Amino acid sequence: PGDEVSALVDGAGRPIVQAILRRPGGGPLTVTTAEGLTLTVGATSLHLDAETGAVLASDKMIALAGESVDVRAARAFASLGTAVWRAQTAYALVGRMMTAADSLVTQAGQLLTRAKVSVRSAETLDKTDAPLVEIRGHKGVSIYGETSASLNAGEDVRVNAKRINI
Repeated sequence: PGDEVSALVDGAGRPIVQAILRRPGGGPLTVTTAEGLTLTVGATSLHLDAETGAVLASDKMIALAGESVDVRAARAFASLGTAVWRAQTAYALVGRMMTAADSLVTQAGQLLTRAKVSVRSAETLDKTDAPLVEIRGHKGVSIYGETSASLNAGEDVRVNAKRINI
């Protein structure tokens, strides 16, 4: 009450508010629909509350920006054509994470993986290509090939141990 608005009237004579031009006292605006959607706009905040769900849609762009963004959901689903995450620092704390991709490329200056148990399985080929590869086991290292195992070097093969069993 008391707001000065810009409005249109539809064919049934119902007003459609396009914009709020002036508000006496600067108090918050609250709009509630019959479906249970409540939109509250104050001088410093926006509150959207829906009993059964809310949809935010646009044919062009939707931007979400703020000093901090907090998203909480029992289940989240995103279907995206292209996704780009850009962050100074990113943390993911998950109980279980599964990634399925036709192609997965990771580029990093340094990649550190710490795991209690690490299992890697490749269906056709697992290849590491680097100037230097080091495999270190504090209690042991096992390299096993069910059909064959090869150790090849262009110059030297060195074995250093107290005992060597062949």
